[in-house]
Amino acid sequence: MSAQVNVRQVTVTQGTVRQGTLADIAALTAESLQSQTGPRWTPEHWRTLLEGTDTAAVFIAEDILTEDFAEEVCEDVSGIAGCVAVRCVADLAELENVAVVAGRRRQGIARRLCDAAIAWAAARGASELRLEVRASNLAALALYRRLGFLHQGVRPRYYSDPSEDAVLMALPLQSRAGPGATV
Repeated sequence: MSAQVNVRQVTVTQGTVRQGTLADIAALTAESLQSQTGPRWTPEHWRTLLEGTDTAAVFIAEDILTEDFAEEVCEDVSGIAGCVAVRCVADLAELENVAVVAGRRRQGIARRLCDAAIAWAAARGASELRLEVRASNLAALALYRRLGFLHQGVRPRYYSDPSEDAVLMALPLQSRAGPGATV
């Protein structure tokens, strides 16, 4: 026996970007945030980034989903729309992962996440934020260029499944750290 619920409308509103916690691990390993062409991040990998060290951070963009049912009051449910992982060692930071749920791409979520990661790295005194990205990921390459990342080189056949070059990019951060640049 199954219950049938008629949904009239689902409204998605951009919520906030917040720092992740250990309670987010299950959501971060959900299929919707996994890369279709890269390695799957395990709960252990996320745990090492979230365990409260000052050298790594995960930022999460949350959506607020408002569901209006025919015979019920509106219900607000938050959901993860995307995440970014960043690590800082000495004066260098690395953007390790940027993921946005497929249905929420091209809506500014990745930019908001990257902005949070950039501010976090600058506040920790990093002089540069580095990343590598698949050469075929034109949307990500365009975003990183708009954010000010500069092309640094190519790593041939860096990615597997499928084999592909990695484009290396870096963003100078010296001018971004200043009074009030804390995250």
